[in-house]
Amino acid sequence: MSAFKKLSVSSFETYQSAKTSPQALYWDSFEFPVTVKENGAVTNINFSPADQRIFAATSSATVRLYNTVTSQAFRSLSNVHLHAYGGSFRRDGQLVATGGDKGRVNIYRVESNGLLRVLKGHRLAVRDCHFLSDNIRVISCSDDRTVKIFDVPGRSRITTYSEHNDYVRTGATSMSANDIFISGSYDHTVKMYDARTKASVLTMNHESPVEDVLIFPSGGAVISAGGQEIRIWDIVGGGRLIAKLSQHHKTITCLSFASKGSNLLSGSLDKHVKIYDLTSYSVLHTLDFPSPILSIGVPNDNSTLVVGMVDGLLSIQNRQLAEKDKSELKSTYKYSLKSEVLQKSDGYSIVTYSHIEKEQVYDKLLRNFEVSKAFNEVLQNSNKKPQVMVALVQELIRRGSIHAAIAGKSFHALMLLLTFILRHIGNPNFTKQIGRASCRERV
Repeated sequence: MSAFKKLSVSSFETYQSAKTSPQALYWDSFEFPVTVKENGAVTNINFSPADQRIFAATSSATVRLYNTVTSQAFRSLSNVHLHAYGGSFRRDGQLVATGGDKGRVNIYRVESNGLLRVLKGHRLAVRDCHFLSDNIRVISCSDDRTVKIFDVPGRSRITTYSEHNDYVRTGATSMSANDIFISGSYDHTVKMYDARTKASVLTMNHESPVEDVLIFPSGGAVISAGGQEIRIWDIVGGGRLIAKLSQHHKTITCLSFASKGSNLLSGSLDKHVKIYDLTSYSVLHTLDFPSPILSIGVPNDNSTLVVGMVDGLLSIQNRQLAEKDKSELKSTYKYSLKSEVLQKSDGYSIVTYSHIEKEQVYDKLLRNFEVSKAFNEVLQNSNKKPQVMVALVQELIRRGSIHAAIAGKSFHALMLLLTFILRHIGNPNFTKQIGRASCRERV
């Protein structure tokens, strides 16, 4: 007499979705966020180039310095303004420049928490400010429609650019050139400047109020964000438009580089952060947040993601540590015993161990020819394990017992069967088998 043959369940390859792609898994590998409530909307986040664990968050009238290890603020740079804006580190991480609603640029010393310089010259609020690469000059963007360059040691204004026709809300400096910087305005234009000249050297039309701008680390291209669109411009080609990215459905408020300039992050009022690949300009992943987003920050090593929101929430997420090799982690008695090399001694014999696989309930029922009960058993979990249900139907057809298995079923059981068919008949893995069973047996 031949041995009973268990039900043969086929395994199918699953299609890799965008949510399980390597990039998606990488950007999902952050720990649960630590949320801090600030006094007002978090308008700016900037990481220290000298220490990737330190970042500045600007909210209301204060710029707070946070440590990503503790996710807590360790220093506050008090501001005499009603509102503080900007908040960017110098390349050496020793100074922080902030703007305010009184038209001044304040320079703070990070270590002593002291106000080092107050640079005056604007008539209205200074919305953004950055150090140039030489570390002794600061650019400022203001609501008075001007862009200025200040000399920090001399406390003097060097140059004023009055070419914008509306509020100038954002700016950026080049990492590869000491004199190159850009500004973005609500007059829909992005302008590039050379500090050695008295006028802008390049103008690009974004066609929407510009909220944020970036310069590529190489200095060869510029990114602007405004409205629901991100535009990438070729500086070497004279401001030629390279690409348009339209993945948000509300205003894009902030941009940040990641992965040393190979990825781009954008935050929007639609509560999403999008991660782009700057080689293909495709979306790698999307992160969701509870409130509209005003600012984002990522250090060069992608170890932390910080997001500032309209309602004052500051989300700090550190990347999970990579898993160590299993041999280092398995320190239980079970694994230590397996790792020992046992030598055969006189008077002892080696007994081989064979693992006996547990028989499934439906196999036991099929062995006893209880096809109706086997069908009921598999039907209860058919949506969790559809491959088992399909294999059982094929086996019952082969035995000629499909009608006996379905006959006399309750209304609830028949509804489960119809639901299974409707849900999985469109699956390429099961379409052929379900269709064949339905047609041949008129189930």
